[in-house]
Amino acid sequence: MANRIDIELLIYQKFNKLTLIKEVKPHITAGGHLHRKCEFKCDCGKIVQIQFSAVKNGSTKSCGCHSKDLASKRMKAFNRKHGMFNTPEYNIYLSMKKRCLNQNHKSFMHYGGRGINICQSWIDSFDNFINDMGLRPSNNHSLDRLDNNKGYSKENCRWSTRTEQARNVRTNRIIEFNNEKKCLSEWAEIIGVSWQNLFYKLFISKNYDLGELLKNKKYGSI
Repeated sequence: MANRIDIELLIYQKFNKLTLIKEVKPHITAGGHLHRKCEFKCDCGKIVQIQFSAVKNGSTKSCGCHSKDLASKRMKAFNRKHGMFNTPEYNIYLSMKKRCLNQNHKSFMHYGGRGINICQSWIDSFDNFINDMGLRPSNNHSLDRLDNNKGYSKENCRWSTRTEQARNVRTNRIIEFNNEKKCLSEWAEIIGVSWQNLFYKLFISKNYDLGELLKNKKYGSI
């Protein structure tokens, strides 16, 4: 059985970017296992509480700023010579070009075939694309156009999640009520029903109108 480490002897010792300050209340897992935790001061000045073993074995090197520094260095390297072949961003870039420029692509009819183009700067260079858009904020983000009837450009594109994109698809109807325009899913959120439920009420059964549903919501009967 391994000897228990006396953390008091390690106070103010530095582990990568983290300086140990004191031991704090341990973390107890659902299975009843005890994990020792300590308070650390990161080189950036932030105070954090982290599992001691993760810091000691080097799997955690900072409060999180280390990862941000690495991402920043990656981005600078990409700007010099992107070196991003086979990365998600580069594959997204290639897919965008194929949909808009390759008439043999299965999705061409929904993009290039209906006039969705790509700004010349992005066609000419992936570096220009990544400089304008930056890296994806997370694995849940993909390339989205703000106006689905316009092409791909810095002004009309963003990295967005599936939820954000769901409000922006061509099939998501824009409904105007009292001079206020919202997409179907936004009205559904206000009323408190799913967009499928609202779609059925308004366009399939046609037994409801938006004003009636909003009024019922106001008085709590829906």
